[in-house]
Amino acid sequence: AGDVMVIQGVDPSLWLAVRHACRPGDEVILTDPMYGPFKGVLETAGARAVVWGLDEGDGYRFDAERLKSLVTPRTKLIDICNPHNPTGRAMTREELRAIADIAVDQKIRIISDELWEDIVFDGRKHVSIASLGPEVSDLTLTSWGFSKTFGVAGIQLGYMCTTDKVALDEMKRQAAGIQRGSSTLAKAVAHVMLGKSLDRWRRD
Repeated sequence: AGDVMVIQGVDPSLWLAVRHACRPGDEVILTDPMYGPFKGVLETAGARAVVWGLDEGDGYRFDAERLKSLVTPRTKLIDICNPHNPTGRAMTREELRAIADIAVDQKIRIISDELWEDIVFDGRKHVSIASLGPEVSDLTLTSWGFSKTFGVAGIQLGYMCTTDKVALDEMKRQAAGIQRGSSTLAKAVAHVMLGKSLDRWRRD
C-alpha cells in the first residue's frame, strides 16, 4: 500500500519522524520514563526534549492536562510508545483520545511506537492512536516491528505508516541515502509473521 514504508525497525522511524517534523530549536514532548533512543535522535535535528513526567504512584497514567501545559508554539512532535516501554502499560482509548485532541487542535505531529502491540495482558486491548479518526491519522507516524512479539531481536525489520502521503514520500527520500535496506531473508520471514498461521503465537 502507498501509506506503508518498510524500514529497519522502530529506531530509524524515530529518526525520520524527528527529521521530518522538526527544525533547530523546535520542541519534542517525551514521557519520562521513556525508551532511550526517543531522546537520542533529537540532536540530529537540533530539537529540544520537553519532559512529560509519568507518576508511578498514579499508575503511570497519561495525564492530558499535564501534556497540554507543556505545549508551546515550538512544539512540533509528541512521542508516544503504546504499550509503553519501559512501564508496560497499555494506554486507554480515553488517554489516546485526549492526546489526539491536543495534537489536532494544535497541529502537532505524533510519532507512535507500537512495537509492543501484542504484549498485553489481563484483557487489555491495544488501540492505535491513528485509528481514532482521519484528522489524527494524518498527523501520526506509526511504527511497528517484529522483534518483541516473536523474540527475533536483530532481524532489523519493521514498517511505518501514515495517511499523509506527502510526509511519507519525504521520509522515503530522506531514508534513501542512509538506510541500507532490510535483508531479503527478513522480508521473506515477515510474510509468515504477519500471516494467520501464527495467530496462536500472538494469542498464547
